[in-house]
Amino acid sequence: MDWFTKLPFALVCGVLLASLVPESADGCEFCLVPTLTFTEQVKQSKAAVIAEWKSATPPVGDETGQTEFVVQQILVDADGLLLENESLTVNEFISGTKGAPFLLINDNAKETLAWTHPQKLSPEAREYIARAPSSNVSTTTRLRYFLRFLEHPDQDIAIDAYGEFARASYEDIKAISTEFNPVLLRTWLTDASRDATRRGLYGLMLGCCGGPDDARFLEAIIVQPTREFRLGIDGMMAGYLMLNRAQGMTVLDKAILDNQEIVSSEVAALAKAMRFLWDFEPQCVPRPQLQQAMRKLLVRPEFVELTIADLRRWQDWESTALMPQLLADPKHNFPSTRRTIVRFLLAAASEENTSISVQQRTQAQRILDDLSKQNPGLIEDAKRLQYD
Repeated sequence: MDWFTKLPFALVCGVLLASLVPESADGCEFCLVPTLTFTEQVKQSKAAVIAEWKSATPPVGDETGQTEFVVQQILVDADGLLLENESLTVNEFISGTKGAPFLLINDNAKETLAWTHPQKLSPEAREYIARAPSSNVSTTTRLRYFLRFLEHPDQDIAIDAYGEFARASYEDIKAISTEFNPVLLRTWLTDASRDATRRGLYGLMLGCCGGPDDARFLEAIIVQPTREFRLGIDGMMAGYLMLNRAQGMTVLDKAILDNQEIVSSEVAALAKAMRFLWDFEPQCVPRPQLQQAMRKLLVRPEFVELTIADLRRWQDWESTALMPQLLADPKHNFPSTRRTIVRFLLAAASEENTSISVQQRTQAQRILDDLSKQNPGLIEDAKRLQYD
């Protein structure tokens, strides 16, 4: 089932870096956010209309040419200057056929003629935009509308509908999960002709609505050996863990975290899925199990800094005992890494920390005392530079 496409190195690096960073509270955690959606373009404009192409004058000499449109539907008119069935002139030559629909956006005002490059619309896209709920409507209501267009044959529509989901919070996506179709989602996930950037979203959606068969389906994909970067595998891991819970974490722990030959992108994807569960679905996998699994990333130098930051945020004070070994390891002898370790120890030793045992706090303070003798500037730097 090797349907993941090979990607340019720059894209792989960019996406891998994004997967290492803890999720934002805004937007889908496993989506690559595309360009502005139609709704966002309209919302940010002073004027927006659906208009039909009427005529065009080609450029002559230094003249840019012009195109005349007839307004059919007014989407935004902040200054009250527009009328349906009136003509608008754009200072740009745009070829077209009479009656062809276009989306016109104006960020300034009609009087300036500063319309952006008109976007040609298919009849289906025209209807899609015309019927789309406004940005003032609740996100869940809007998502119910866009759900049916996620894999529309018109790519402008499909990309726009995906963009709406990519910008939605997980809570809003989950709120409409009863309307998701697991059979359809599995089809989209295994169809090599589909846009690979959407697999993270579809995997997450399947986790919201699926059952045991879907868990087995996702597991078969996740554990297959690979040396390639797999777009969306992080969302599939999250969906799988939502369905198979603690047992699923045990499976991925063995298949990925205990596998020293596995590519870093797979480890990064699982780390992102674990962060997601910790923040959004804490009932799926016991927190001690997540903490124990996250600690295993400390043996991989490329993950040490972010992992320690995660463990500090997760208040995993059992990791305190591991800090001296990390400090002594020459593979971690980087200023930013050492500062990250010190910040963990400072949090553990803090008198305000009520979630730590006396023994663990004493241990953390002892390590800090030793460090202050060896390298007093390190502790001050860690306090002064809160983030690296």
